[in-house]
Amino acid sequence: MEKSSLRRHLATLEQCAARLGFTRARWAERAGLRPETLTRLYARDDCDLRTLAGLAEAANQRLLVVPQPVREMPATWSREVERRYALLCASGSTDVRRWLRSGPRYFLAGLAVMMASSRGVDREAYLALAGALCPAMLELHEFQRWLASTPANPSRFLPMVRALGPVST
Repeated sequence: MEKSSLRRHLATLEQCAARLGFTRARWAERAGLRPETLTRLYARDDCDLRTLAGLAEAANQRLLVVPQPVREMPATWSREVERRYALLCASGSTDVRRWLRSGPRYFLAGLAVMMASSRGVDREAYLALAGALCPAMLELHEFQRWLASTPANPSRFLPMVRALGPVST
C-alpha cells in the first residue's frame, strides 16, 4: 500500500472513530494497539492487514476488497451516442442487464452515480446499480477520477436527461 493510500485510509478510519466519540488514544486501545504505535503508523508506508482490520473494527467499520476497475469509456463519443446514453438514463431503469447491454461497465457505473445525484430519482437504486456495475465507483476518489475522464459532461448531460423525460424509477 502506498504511503498516501495508507494515510488516507487511516484518516478515514480515524474520522469514523471520532464520530463514535473516541480519541485517537481510545481508538488505538480498542484496536489492541498502544497509542504511540498508531501514531507511528501515520509515518509509515505499510501496515499489516491484521492491524488495519483491527483499527477498522474498532471504528465500527470493515475492510472490503474491491476489484480494480477496468476504466473503459465509450470508444466513440458523438451527439448520437450521448443521446443514446441520455435516453437510457431518462428511462428511469436501474435494471443492471439493460445497462450492461449499453456500454462499458465503468462508464455506466459513473453515469449511475451521476444519476443518483439528480433530483426525483431513487438514489439508492442508482447507487446499487453503480455498485453492481463497478463496485469501486462507490468510492469518492474513483467517481472523481471518472468525472475527470468522462466524455459525458454533467453540466450538459444531466439537463439533457431531464429534458428527455421523467427519470423517476
